[in-house]
Amino acid sequence: MMMKSVKKFKTFEKLKSHERNTIDYSLSLEKHNAFEEFIKSVRIQWKISKSK
Repeated sequence: MMMKSVKKFKTFEKLKSHERNTIDYSLSLEKHNAFEEFIKSVRIQWKISKSK
């Protein structure tokens, strides 16, 4: 199995501009969906801890 390379960006703007140049948008969409799910889980945990 071949490992995918990982690129580290210093700013979110650099990440966006790099992904804008990608031809295959499925990976970008997959990352975006995973990020949305992560944000939802953080918000839920935050609401739970705030309500205690």
